[in-house]
Amino acid sequence: MPREMQKPSFVTSFKGMDYMLLIPVVLLCALGVVFIASGTIDREGYATIIKHAMWLGISTLALIVGMAVDHSVWRKYYFPMLIFGFVLLVVVFFFPAINNAHRWIRIGSLTIQSTEIVKFILCTYVAKSLSSFKKMNELAKPAIWLLPFFALIYKEPNHSMVVILCGMIGVGVIVANFPMKILALGFAAAIFAGAIYGLSGIVFKSDDFHTGRLQSYLNPEENPEKAHQTTQTKIAIGSGGFWGKGIGNGSQKRGFVPIHELHTDSMFSLVAEEGGFKIAALVMVAFVFIMWRGYHIALKANTKYATLLAVGLTSLIMLNMLVHIGVCTGRFPNTGQPLPFVSYGGTNLLMNMFFIGVLLNISKERCGNYCPSEDVASEFDELECVHPTSRFRSV
Repeated sequence: MPREMQKPSFVTSFKGMDYMLLIPVVLLCALGVVFIASGTIDREGYATIIKHAMWLGISTLALIVGMAVDHSVWRKYYFPMLIFGFVLLVVVFFFPAINNAHRWIRIGSLTIQSTEIVKFILCTYVAKSLSSFKKMNELAKPAIWLLPFFALIYKEPNHSMVVILCGMIGVGVIVANFPMKILALGFAAAIFAGAIYGLSGIVFKSDDFHTGRLQSYLNPEENPEKAHQTTQTKIAIGSGGFWGKGIGNGSQKRGFVPIHELHTDSMFSLVAEEGGFKIAALVMVAFVFIMWRGYHIALKANTKYATLLAVGLTSLIMLNMLVHIGVCTGRFPNTGQPLPFVSYGGTNLLMNMFFIGVLLNISKERCGNYCPSEDVASEFDELECVHPTSRFRSV
């Protein structure tokens, strides 16, 4: 018989956590400091690297908070979190647009990107909804709740974030053991929606925010100005070779890539140019390590909700990385997503560190160690220690 547990407390101990997950995170953060310094000191002095160090310190505190707070607390307070997230997405439209987008809240010199916070809120809500899923008609309510969030994010516009969130939901649906017919229909609907989205810009030759970038991606020769950044990041990656040009010796930072995006949305190109293939490959290996440990934590989690939350957080980090590198290598249309843990700090760094903290909190309570007692299960809708990942249990 599994050992019963007490009702989870708000703050938990740090014992038994999967601290192997911190190894690649520390490595990526260290590389970030090196390459941010290399990309900014020549033209901005030490201002940017000092700000990044401050964000790194704040993000470390966020990591500790994620480790300390019991992950079930986020499920319990999902409704106020949803209201808070919705308010954040509305408030951004009252601030001036930056680069033709309403994504940031400015408070003095502090800039907050609301969608980075909303990512966690939606991930928590999706995990909660899928963990208690029994019948298809139960999904109507979560879908209704999610639509306004996606509409506001799309309106900002932040289309790459919409793609990342849809990917996170897609992975969660697969792990939640949805019927294969439903998965096939959902996949077909996603392809259809993406096709309509893309063709609308190609057929009507619109010059708005998203179709302009899409046209420059499909026909860079016809749109050299809009395709300039992607062209230069590809040149930077290719010119680095295997060994790289050396720290501080990159040429793209001298104005070929927009200086305000080199250490944020184009960070991978700087890493590949100055560090070469060897450092770029090391970065990729570090992310694969995060994916391995994150999904391993999910497979060993003690409840369906914890499994789905761990899968969602890991997927958000990995999808963010794939979009960033895909843009830098010209595989995806140009969009603004930083490289997790490596790019210049801010809300993205803070939230990704918080994600790691939550993953560590989940890791310390593994299936087989305990299952919820009946009184706790009634509150969290988890009647037994059963994984929604039965089809993957051999992993």
